[in-house]
Amino acid sequence: MDEASSLEADRRFQSAQELYEQIVVAITDSQGPHTTDLIEPLLGKARSLVSRRRYEDAKNALLLAQNIVHRQKGVYSTSQLEVIDAMSALNLRSGDIRQANKLQKFSFAIRRDRYGSDNLDILPAHSQLIQWYMDTGQYHEVRKELNKAMDLVREHASEHDPRLLNYMRLVAKTRRLQGIWKSEQSLVKALEILDKNPDLPQDVKSDVYLELADAYVARRKPKKAAKYYSRVILEEGQQTEPALIPLSSSVSLRARQGDRYPAEFQIPLSENDYGVLVTEGGLLRPSAAVRTPVVGSPFQFSRDLLIGGLRLRPNLNFRRVKITFEFTVTKSGKVQEVELLASNAPTKLDNFMRKVLAKIRYRPGLLEGIPIDTPNVQLTQTF
Repeated sequence: MDEASSLEADRRFQSAQELYEQIVVAITDSQGPHTTDLIEPLLGKARSLVSRRRYEDAKNALLLAQNIVHRQKGVYSTSQLEVIDAMSALNLRSGDIRQANKLQKFSFAIRRDRYGSDNLDILPAHSQLIQWYMDTGQYHEVRKELNKAMDLVREHASEHDPRLLNYMRLVAKTRRLQGIWKSEQSLVKALEILDKNPDLPQDVKSDVYLELADAYVARRKPKKAAKYYSRVILEEGQQTEPALIPLSSSVSLRARQGDRYPAEFQIPLSENDYGVLVTEGGLLRPSAAVRTPVVGSPFQFSRDLLIGGLRLRPNLNFRRVKITFEFTVTKSGKVQEVELLASNAPTKLDNFMRKVLAKIRYRPGLLEGIPIDTPNVQLTQTF
């Protein structure tokens, strides 16, 4: 197994697949076709096949692993959770969005079967389902799951339970990723929770203050933002660096007919490992409807939008494209004095990225809690 894993790490996927297959045969010959020792090499085989875009063969390997778990440990065994995650990702990549979501809901049902739906121990399962919807851009579903988790805490603990704080912060972030920049409202209740729990650790309090300040920066209200940044406790003389604020926005592009339309982009909360978002009606209107290939980090774009909107070559190898800028982040979170340091991208893509930088907001650098101008900030956009 170690040798096969090493081949995977070296991106020698065909060799890894062949070795995993040999391991599967050896284990089957010695222990039979239903031993749980087959699960790990079957997962490895599936990963290697996915990397080679042999999705149907990968799906068969994962189904075999799941069937072994069901036979040996039962349909609702937690031993299959890793297999379910791999199957969900595979279905998403191959375009079967409904089945991908169905599998993640089944994963939640397995945990619910263990703890019960009215037990606070089920909260980690809610968090995992929230993360799935977040990673795949299904922000409407994120909001629904967040509300379910918060209702559970309020019903079985209290409306001032500190466990609500992280969910409230995610509500604010999700609103911005839906293109709703008025995100500070969801954090008003969080301040009440801080007041009711004065002994909370300072880092927990600071996370709330930072989130609320970021919300005001995104709304172009730097004075209100500064009020909450000042509540963040930093050591004397300590300075923090600027940080991108997750959000969705758009840049105006001109169509061939002369009309203008919005080219949407987002700064997601986490790296999207799937290469797609589940969207409807554009990148900022997520739902379980349309599979949209996306490219880019830290800014994420619809691949088709970039090619069509900027009239780039359809065969452009985005993976090789890299653009590095240097600029000043002002104390209000704006990007100014932008300089292109290095790029191997088409000029029209460089110019497009300049427009994107004008639309975003940073959490400003802080010196002892006071927002400051920060020069010479560098950002590299990859695709």
